[in-house]
Amino acid sequence: MGFLNEILGRLGFTNAEVLRAATQQNARIIGMQSELGALAPGRLGDLVVLDKNPLEELTACRVPKMVFKDGRQVHGG
Repeated sequence: MGFLNEILGRLGFTNAEVLRAATQQNARIIGMQSELGALAPGRLGDLVVLDKNPLEELTACRVPKMVFKDGRQVHGG
């Protein structure tokens, strides 16, 4: 999640809408909605662990506590 997503929040989008745009909508745009965009069995999924709830505070996405990519922890501890 980057600065652009925070701008969407400032333009009136809810945090849930911004998070959906960054995940589900992007998966749909690139034609991979059946593989990406949500955590579900059979889908590819990377995971970001945050200290705060991004639905309440979108800037929590700036500093992930842990990041998992392809099933391996690549950041944090």
